[in-house]
Amino acid sequence: MASLNEAQQRIASALLLLRFGVFIVMSPCVWPLVPVVKSSAATSGRSGPWFLAPRG
Repeated sequence: MASLNEAQQRIASALLLLRFGVFIVMSPCVWPLVPVVKSSAATSGRSGPWFLAPRG
């Protein structure tokens, strides 16, 4: 079995992550939770929406 070089490992990892990401987004169990999380953050007080904001 030939070992993969670094570039091939990165490509394989990226493809695997893309596959899992598509699977998670397409999962029917995720979409019903989006309104629940958004409404609970919006009604939880002044700092609620800050928990949904992306941090960088």
